Amino acid sequence: MLKKLKELIKKHDKLYVIARCIKNINDPEFYKLLKGYYEPAEKSNQYALLTIEHLGDKYPDKFIYFIDCADGPRQKRGTSGMFATIRRLLEWLNFADILGMIPVILIGKSGTYYDKDMDHITQNIFEYYFLPVSEISIDEVNDCYNVISHRSSNSNFYLKHGYDSGSYEITDDEIRRLGYIYKKYIHLNETAGQFINSEILNLLNNKKTLGIHIRGTDYKLGLKNHPNIISIDEYIDITRKICEENNYEQIFLATDDLEVLKEFQNNFYNKLVYYNDAFRTSGIIGPHSTYNDRSLHHYKLGLEVIRDVYTLASCDSLICGLSQVSFAARYVKISMDQEYNILKIIDHGIKQ
Repeated sequence: MLKKLKELIKKHDKLYVIARCIKNINDPEFYKLLKGYYEPAEKSNQYALLTIEHLGDKYPDKFIYFIDCADGPRQKRGTSGMFATIRRLLEWLNFADILGMIPVILIGKSGTYYDKDMDHITQNIFEYYFLPVSEISIDEVNDCYNVISHRSSNSNFYLKHGYDSGSYEITDDEIRRLGYIYKKYIHLNETAGQFINSEILNLLNNKKTLGIHIRGTDYKLGLKNHPNIISIDEYIDITRKICEENNYEQIFLATDDLEVLKEFQNNFYNKLVYYNDAFRTSGIIGPHSTYNDRSLHHYKLGLEVIRDVYTLASCDSLICGLSQVSFAARYVKISMDQEYNILKIIDHGIKQ
């Protein structure tokens, strides 16, 4: 009886939302998320999802959606990985797209990949690697007539079934939606594009390639709300089986973990290809949380993980666990109007 009732509720969006609210009423994070939709506007007693500011006279017939991930007065360098950030940006872009707003993105010095040696080019981390998402420049925002600043809650506006844009629960339909938004708004700039395309061509060399993504390092901590750990042996067994059954010419490995790389080298020898210059770590500290004295270290960390994603998206098939990088490889592949021949997702659930 209870099972039938749950199935009935899931078929009706409003009933499902009410049921989830009741079920999670004592969860402070869930309450905070709901409260975010009803934050009071700064200059009135009205409750609003959006607040429009009139900052100047430019473009009076357009609404500018300013995704401003710049610096607060006491902010320190962030620790979010590149594609955790990109996924959140895609949800904000989707929000703007649905409402017909023109998006502008700014990621400032508190971003994980800020590199002071890039200041002479731009202080907007997003534009280290990507073209602006619209014709409105950062410098123009303060001169625009209708400016709507993003809110954190906007990034969950489109999501259903209680998912969060930072979670590791995602449906195939949502991957496809992200692929559509990525294709529409996210484009590598000339410098990053030329570098990455050249690297992919040289490494894969148009051979039939099985792509593998393995997130190690801090995943070993078994953090709450993160995917349960998958052993290297399991990855190796699945890789060997799929590779042999489908006659792949080579295996491309993308990993942040030196131990993983060593095990794959021992098992796949000359069949294995990977980027020799990628910065990897051992232990439980991810590369994006490191400091190093190599030139442009933080800029390169971002470029290397973007290169990994585009290379994985260029492979014929993919083996992966649940991670923001593997999600990205899938929606970037879709943004290229392509599908993997084989997509093997190893899912041992989320740590509760």
